[in-house]
Amino acid sequence: MTWHKLWSKIRRPLSYGLVIFLVGGFGGLFMQKYLAPYLSSKPLFRNIGLLRTDSPLVITRTEQVRVNEGVKLIDLVKQLTPNVVAVIGGRGEPGVDFSENVKGSGVIISSDGVVASDKSFFADRQNSYWAVTSDGAVYPITILAEDPKSELVFVKIEDGTLSPVQFGISSELETGQQTVLLSGTEASNLTALRVSFISSAPGNLSFGEIYSSEDYFRPFALDADLQAGEGVFNLQGQLIGLGSESGIIPAEVIRSAQESFFAAQKIIRPRLGVNYSILTKARGKLLGMGEIEGIMLRSLGRTPAVVPGSPAAAAGLEEGDVIVRINGENVNAKQGLSIFLNRAKPGDTWLLTILRGGVEQEVDLILGEVK
Repeated sequence: MTWHKLWSKIRRPLSYGLVIFLVGGFGGLFMQKYLAPYLSSKPLFRNIGLLRTDSPLVITRTEQVRVNEGVKLIDLVKQLTPNVVAVIGGRGEPGVDFSENVKGSGVIISSDGVVASDKSFFADRQNSYWAVTSDGAVYPITILAEDPKSELVFVKIEDGTLSPVQFGISSELETGQQTVLLSGTEASNLTALRVSFISSAPGNLSFGEIYSSEDYFRPFALDADLQAGEGVFNLQGQLIGLGSESGIIPAEVIRSAQESFFAAQKIIRPRLGVNYSILTKARGKLLGMGEIEGIMLRSLGRTPAVVPGSPAAAAGLEEGDVIVRINGENVNAKQGLSIFLNRAKPGDTWLLTILRGGVEQEVDLILGEVK
């Protein structure tokens, strides 16, 4: 059969097919852009799913979703492994008759061997304690200082060539943000890795919760339970928290303790002496106080809102007072009282702007020291 005869046989079907294709295509566009929106606005057609422009997309296949936020975890772990150590406690001498009683982890905060960990590991002072670094070296541990406000403890290992962590800012975390949880192991160049997400970001607070100014504040939560001494890192490799028996110790608490220790060879914390709840704009409206933010002084069980004999009591603060500014800076859910306390030291003077009975006034306060 010649090409001419073949073309004469298929020309008409092809022409019909092309016309149908073009008409169908233009018809579909017209239907989607003009006719479907019009018909879906009519009561008769409103519940017909195919005509609804806001109908959800139905996925009929299963796919694995992987969130990596542009970071190679292998490279990040290699970077962070030298920052963590395994902590082992027990009786006897290593290599002779050592018997392990407790095991945990810690993060290195200075190159000369200062390590931050959970003080619960070191409760039994009859134990001897040892650190295993990322290169497999074993060093004796000396306890340096305990935080009077949290479960944080600083210990020392005798090595001047360590890699300290870089600190991040936990108050800037967002819900859904990915984090890396690392703890030390006895194996060289290896750490125990877990990946977790921020389940509650700073600012996601309930007015029903009452906090003490003498307790450390936990500004965020994870979707996984933390092990004591386990480091919490963001994907930039910065430390944002440390696991403890009572919860996450934020990086700001560790960093302020580090600054205090390096200056005074002990961890010194300022004392205010109040119990409080976070007051958001929404809660202010519900309470008939307008769109105000701050912290409201409230009693905690049998403990009054203002602790007798405290700096807050000396300054004349009362239950129901709302602290809206400290030294001219706004106090709110994102920038809470703990942020100001982490930056302060005993003896500092604060100028508080408070609301009492709807009237704004200023109060001078001198911080004490947590004993």
